[in-house]
Amino acid sequence: MAVTLDVPPGVLSRARDAWDDAHDQLSGSVSRLDGVAPAKLSATVTAAVATFLEVWSGEVAVLSRQASANALAFVDLDGDLGASDTAEAARLRSLLPWTYHAAPIQES
Repeated sequence: MAVTLDVPPGVLSRARDAWDDAHDQLSGSVSRLDGVAPAKLSATVTAAVATFLEVWSGEVAVLSRQASANALAFVDLDGDLGASDTAEAARLRSLLPWTYHAAPIQES
């Protein structure tokens, strides 16, 4: 069974570019968070800052990896999207800009 997601030409490459850009921005944020030196701060806030940095650096790193994976989902696609099943087509559709969240999914 083939499943297609009908979107205008260029939508998939723009979605890929947007997710790739999000990955780049999030990666930069991780680098900046990892570059903060809490030891240079006062003793009263060092522990709180270290905890904050650990939690948020990890969370942003996860989001960066997710954005990269989302970009890769669109790498080889154009025009009509061929997906393995309806669930995969719906997942990919959810990664598109909001205006395409209702794009038709058709089984053939």
